[in-house]
Order: sequence, then C-alpha cells, then structure tokens
Amino acid sequence: MEQRLQEALLPGEEVRWTGRPSPFKLMACPYRSTFMSTWLLSAAAMLLMVFYLAPLLNQMNRGGADLFVVLLVVAFLPVMLSTRPLLDKMYLERSTLYAITNYRAIALVRGELMYIPLNKRLNVAVERQDREYGNLCFGAAVGQNPRSSRSNAVLGIRENDQESAMTGMLFYHVSHPEHLLSYLT
Repeated sequence: MEQRLQEALLPGEEVRWTGRPSPFKLMACPYRSTFMSTWLLSAAAMLLMVFYLAPLLNQMNRGGADLFVVLLVVAFLPVMLSTRPLLDKMYLERSTLYAITNYRAIALVRGELMYIPLNKRLNVAVERQDREYGNLCFGAAVGQNPRSSRSNAVLGIRENDQESAMTGMLFYHVSHPEHLLSYLT
C-alpha cells in the first residue's frame, strides 16, 4: 500500500503524515440503529419470502429452480444492505491508508486513490470525536450525517459520481484527528 502511495505522489509533493483507521465497533452509536434496522429489514424480507412467496410458487406448480431464482432475486437487496457495513469495516481496517502531503489529503481505499487538494478555501473539521478517535472531514464531508461517514470514507463524495471530481472525503476513525490539523498548514 505504501508503494502505491509513493507512485501517486506528484513531483515536489512531500508526505507530512500517514496513518490508518483504528479498529472500531460496528455497534457503536450512532451506527447501531442503522445496522440493526438493516438486519431487521433483511430478516423480515426473508420471512416474507419463506411464508408467502414459497407457498405461492408451490401452488403454481413451479419447479425448484424457479423457486430458487425468485428467492435469490428477492433476497439480493436485503443481503447487500446487511453486508455493506461489514464490508466497509473490512475495507477500512485492512486496506486503507491515509496521507497528508504539502499539496493534498490522500486516501487509498482498496488500492483506489482518492484525494482532495489542500487550499485555504477547503473546509476541514474534526467530527465524531470519541475519546482519542474521530473523523477528519474535508470539503463536502464536513457536516454530513454521521450515519453516512463510513460510506463516505470508503467511496468519497464525488460531484456527479465522476472519479476526478472529488468534493469531499474523510479520514475515518483516526487517532487524535485534532492533531492532524497542524499538518494542513
């Protein structure tokens, strides 16, 4: 990962700080309610399939393959919603590297380079401070709903979903984020 960071540096760009997200719990507030609600919705969708769709397809004399395809299609969205927080946690804790340089704030998530140029107009804030850990938010990520911070850390905030138009990003659950502000000047 550090090699990928070195390859991404511009001529004359110097790294002032690098770090990674600290391990975190999915069931911490404010994420607990979102996490639990997606699992409850997924369980409800599965129960709906088992008690209503399976007998209906059985009455229509559909084969096992048809039943399997219908169950797979109906279960796809709830399963994806339920596993997304787990995948985000894995990506952040295992394959994320943050860096602050003299030109940019950089995040490498799953090998994908995201960056936002550092300038005097860039809005920067520390949010969700919990003891020594918190999020360092840049640009459009400042003031966002805390429930979306994990997704914003993995995907970034882009203008019109274009890769080159990063308008905001955040360093998720880093140690002493208020100290990182000194690297931005």
